[in-house]
Amino acid sequence: MRLALNPRARIEKAKKIKQVKTLIVKRPGYQRRRIILLRRKRMKERLSSKTPSFWRKIGNIGLAIGGIGAVLVTQGAAVPIFGVIAPYFIAAGGVAATLSQFAKENE
Repeated sequence: MRLALNPRARIEKAKKIKQVKTLIVKRPGYQRRRIILLRRKRMKERLSSKTPSFWRKIGNIGLAIGGIGAVLVTQGAAVPIFGVIAPYFIAAGGVAATLSQFAKENE
């Protein structure tokens, strides 16, 4: 069970893990919104930053695996085993492509 932290403790916890630079403001709930907005900003920065070549290859392989899964789904009526395997291919390809997008080069 997760214990509820008061707003000040949440801010201190966020500072400790170096994810958020924030102010202590007296309005309740403001800190949580600010933390969420800053995390979204960091995610946007990661998505728009340059992807290392290894992760680009992983992303391309993931897209290919997802494409193979899509083809197998359409052929599922002809060979029933394809209908069982195809969703796993699609999921694995999607996960690989998504993770490769969030990879970032160190500066």
